[in-house]
Amino acid sequence: MPRRTYDFSFRKAYTARTFRVASGEIVNRFKQDSTYSQGALPIKIGDEVIGAAGVSGAPGGDKDEACAKAGLDKVADQLK
Repeated sequence: MPRRTYDFSFRKAYTARTFRVASGEIVNRFKQDSTYSQGALPIKIGDEVIGAAGVSGAPGGDKDEACAKAGLDKVADQLK
């Protein structure tokens, strides 16, 4: 994985963790600001955000976010 892809996915996860919502939601809130990118989801146990999963490298943030969701869905039973 190229270093920039890793860095980008980390920033997406940081955004999801900080704002406690999917990074795509932040993109929609700040459409004029290209600082934010779709592709990360917060990791929650109940209502508590314990981290975030960020993905980068697919041709589009919607696909990155779908990948993050698929990963979180795989471990959802362990997040209780």
